[in-house]
Amino acid sequence: MAQGMGTGAPSGDQEWTFQAGVYGFMPGIKGDVGVRGVSAEADVGFNQIWDNLDMAAMGFAEAHRDKFSFLVDVDYLALGADQSRVSQRGFVQANLDMNFKQLMAAGYATYTIIDRTINANSDQRVFNLDVVGGGRYNWIESELGFSAAGLRRSGAASADRTVDWIDPVIGLRATYVPYDNWFVSVWADVGGFGVGSQQTYQLIGTVGYRFENGLDLFAAYRSYHFKYETGSGADYLDLDLTYTGPELGLAYRF
Repeated sequence: MAQGMGTGAPSGDQEWTFQAGVYGFMPGIKGDVGVRGVSAEADVGFNQIWDNLDMAAMGFAEAHRDKFSFLVDVDYLALGADQSRVSQRGFVQANLDMNFKQLMAAGYATYTIIDRTINANSDQRVFNLDVVGGGRYNWIESELGFSAAGLRRSGAASADRTVDWIDPVIGLRATYVPYDNWFVSVWADVGGFGVGSQQTYQLIGTVGYRFENGLDLFAAYRSYHFKYETGSGADYLDLDLTYTGPELGLAYRF
C-alpha cells in the first residue's frame, strides 16, 4: 500500500524522511483456477472471504530523499472455503474446496521526473510524477479440490501445491496535494513478462489526510491481477486471478 500513497514532498529535500503503516485490503476475487485439466471460474465476494478468513496481515514502509524513494509492502492472507459453488454456466456447475495461503512481498525504487509547486506560497501544494521499478515476490500454498458436472460430462481433481515466483515490475506514481493536508495518489504498474508470472498488473487510487502530528489516514481502491501457470499433467496449476476492493489504513511519518 506504500505504493499507493507517495510522500508529496519536494524533490529538493536533502533530508531522509520515513513513513510506515498498516492497512486492511478488503477484496473480492475473480478469475479462473485450473488443476490437472479441470478448471473453474472463481467469483468470491469479500463477505465470503471474511467468513472464511483465518488470518491477514498487511503493512508497508517508505524512505524518501531528494528525487528517490524506496518502498516495501507486505501482504499475507490465509483463508479456507469448503463446498463453495464457484461457477454455474447453463447446465454446468463447478464446486471448489479451497485452503489458501498467500504472501506477497514487494520492493520498489522510484525516481521523480516531474516536481511542480502548484502554489508558490506553500511547499505542500505540489504535483509529483515518479517512475517505478522493482519486483513482487509471491508465495502461495494451496489445497484445491474441484468437482464439475453437466452436459453428460463430469470431472474431479485435487492438488496440494506450494509455488513461489518473483515478478519484475515497472510503472508510474502520481501524487498531488490539492488543499492543505489532503493528498491524492495514483499508482499503476505492469510486470511478469514471463519471468515469473505470465503477466501481472496493479492499479491503486488513494485519498488521504495528513495530520500535523505525523499521522496519515487514507482510503484507497486497489485492483491486483496475476496469471501464473506451471507444471504439466498431474502437476499442472493455472491461476488467473484478480483481487479488487477498497483499502483503509493508518500511517506515521517521521
